Amino acid sequence: MAVFVTAARSGDAPALLAAIQAAARQRLETWELIDERFVHTAESGQWNAGAYLAYNPGESTADRLVFYYHLEAGTQPHPHTYGVYNGRFTQMLLNHFSARIADIRVRDLRPRPSTRS
Repeated sequence: MAVFVTAARSGDAPALLAAIQAAARQRLETWELIDERFVHTAESGQWNAGAYLAYNPGESTADRLVFYYHLEAGTQPHPHTYGVYNGRFTQMLLNHFSARIADIRVRDLRPRPSTRS
């Protein structure tokens, strides 16, 4: 999964990232920033293990932030974790930073099964 976040104001993506990171370091809803990884930390514990989202500076620009879903080495999270992280991370961004965001796009990067017969 990739999450692409376009800042509402031109050139504001770095400041937006800093605000997201600062809030997540203090635990924002069900997200925490631990070792520069956005980790799901729901009190129920459901969906908390095996995966995280990470900011990708190489693909980000002054106007756009890029985050990628990663599996923790040696883990096999629940199959629905991919979709849950997509939705919950986007929800957190919209709930707390919508005034600073013009657009959020999420791309499913999982391999597609072949449709050939």
